[in-house]
Amino acid sequence: MAMSPTMKPGPLLRRVALNAYREARFNYWSYLFILPALVILGAFLLYPALYAFRMSFYDWQVLGESEFVGLENYRRFFEMPNVRLAVQNTLYYTAINVPGTLFVSLFVALLLNAEIRARAWFRVLFYLPVISSDVAVSLLWKWIYWAGERGLLNNLIGVFGFPPQDWLGDPKLAMPAIVLLTIWKGMGGNMLIFLAGLQSIPPELYEAATIDGAGVWARFRHVTWPLLRPVTLIVLLLLTISSLQVFTPVFVMTGGGPANHTLTIAFYIYNLAFGSGLYGFASAVSYLLFAAILGITFIQRRYFGDVIY
Repeated sequence: MAMSPTMKPGPLLRRVALNAYREARFNYWSYLFILPALVILGAFLLYPALYAFRMSFYDWQVLGESEFVGLENYRRFFEMPNVRLAVQNTLYYTAINVPGTLFVSLFVALLLNAEIRARAWFRVLFYLPVISSDVAVSLLWKWIYWAGERGLLNNLIGVFGFPPQDWLGDPKLAMPAIVLLTIWKGMGGNMLIFLAGLQSIPPELYEAATIDGAGVWARFRHVTWPLLRPVTLIVLLLLTISSLQVFTPVFVMTGGGPANHTLTIAFYIYNLAFGSGLYGFASAVSYLLFAAILGITFIQRRYFGDVIY
């Protein structure tokens, strides 16, 4: 029954209102506690991002007055030399790296999910490349790929009678060599995601499948893979986003060469800003890349949201 306007709230109603007030006051305090982190996040991430967006509409000059050019920087993107090559190289890298890392990570996760001795140590070993410095790992692999007989990989294939290769100097081998490095370095983190998904599958399903006569492949096909679909889609999205932004291995190992065959969008942006001084144009290209990544994320959320969420 609704309370009359002339009726006064009773003790129970006052107690509920007091508890709600105390809870709201506690929420305000919790926001106050995270305020320093929000300030730091805004100062070092949000403000530079917004400032770069403003720069994208200018012919930006470090010294002197910058000229407002509107959308000219965005229009010039489709006219600049090597832009199409950079886009093609980035898509080529993504097309190899995403399925390669996905397959290797899932395979390793299946092995480490089995009952084997010292599997905790193996998990740590496979995860170590993830926490290693990107620059240090790239330098290490650059030494592995060293041309001639000094390179570790050339010495290894020489044992089997293969001639030495110029892994980073051959236009056909340079990008696959970089992909091999990124697969090795990125499989540990994705392995943990798959491992968490595997351990969430009820063991009773495997027992029932075994009783029905299902072998290893049948159990994977009809039990493991369908139940891993949400995890797989998340890993696929994360790998696609990271692949579209690849920079450090290219910068350290090839510098975009040979003959721009490893030139990616991220490295192209770096060259525009720090090589040519086109800071406004580099900002515009950065936001075009951001728009592409946002579009991929939207498609994932639109078509696979019911699976993941």
